[in-house]
Amino acid sequence: MTVLTGCTRSSGNRVVSMSPTVPTSASVVSATATPSPSASASPLLPGNCAELAPLQRVEEALGVNLLGDVTYLRAAPVPQSGRTGRVTCGYGTPVTTPSGGTPTPSGRPLVELSYITYVDAKTAADRVTLTVHTDSQHATTTQVQVDGKPAWVLVGSDWDELVMADGARTIVAEVSPRILAPEKAPAVLTRLAAQMLAFGASMSPGASGAASSG
Repeated sequence: MTVLTGCTRSSGNRVVSMSPTVPTSASVVSATATPSPSASASPLLPGNCAELAPLQRVEEALGVNLLGDVTYLRAAPVPQSGRTGRVTCGYGTPVTTPSGGTPTPSGRPLVELSYITYVDAKTAADRVTLTVHTDSQHATTTQVQVDGKPAWVLVGSDWDELVMADGARTIVAEVSPRILAPEKAPAVLTRLAAQMLAFGASMSPGASGAASSG
């Protein structure tokens, strides 16, 4: 695993890029970076967490300041499931500093935002349906709208989660209940998902994936 350390923000949070399966080069991460959508045949994925959801926007949605690292993970495609790409950004990631060593991310972040692309809209919608069906067995499910598109919020004892499909991409936002009260989960997760949808264009213009909680 290659760990690349980028710039820090005024709050003291470090930005760490982790790419265990897709090589990447170190780059300065700016909280004001903007995406550059292209018409390339390859899936458009955020190059860093500032493109997907800047830390400041995440903290504004939550109403709290997060301590710990911001981590960026880019995973390889999974042909068996139809996944063509995935980026997961972690916010408030715990850090471990060995004696005389380099601080490294350790443990699950308080917030995880995943942007995932698939071969087509049907595959993306099917993945959302499966996730909602599986996770709803241990959570309370509510249907919401994100920019006019259907999404599902699942509030459980371990994690609060929003999942949705938009064309050939899916959005997954997860927040620890340690920092998010159950009654606030739908509104907060909806704001986070809207921020994520702003990156790029729908993988299948005009076709929004729909899922069922049944």
